Amino acid sequence: EELAMQLLDFEQPSINVGTLDTLTQYFYHGRPGSAEQTMAGEVLTQFQAHGEAWTRVHQILEEAQASETKFFAVGILDTCIATQWKILPPEQADGIKSFLVELVIKLSSDETLLAQEKVLL
Repeated sequence: EELAMQLLDFEQPSINVGTLDTLTQYFYHGRPGSAEQTMAGEVLTQFQAHGEAWTRVHQILEEAQASETKFFAVGILDTCIATQWKILPPEQADGIKSFLVELVIKLSSDETLLAQEKVLL
């Protein structure tokens, strides 16, 4: 639980994506109503609602092992684009555009990788 709460410390330069993988597994595949599933849901909801969550998406997509974690990260980015795009500084918006273009090119250049990561598109 302490590691899970560290995910919410946006003062740190990076997060432990392995912990995020574990939380998404608890949330999506845990025993319904279990303490682990409830705790995972609470932490994931708080993480997703944080105004800086979108700044972690690149690291999550690069390091996550679980498809559910990657899907979670794409959802954060989607929300950012839908709700904050017009107020983002131009350099941050350009960074997001570049990241998305690079991701699409990377996934499109390898048929096996595309099949494995189709949830991202």
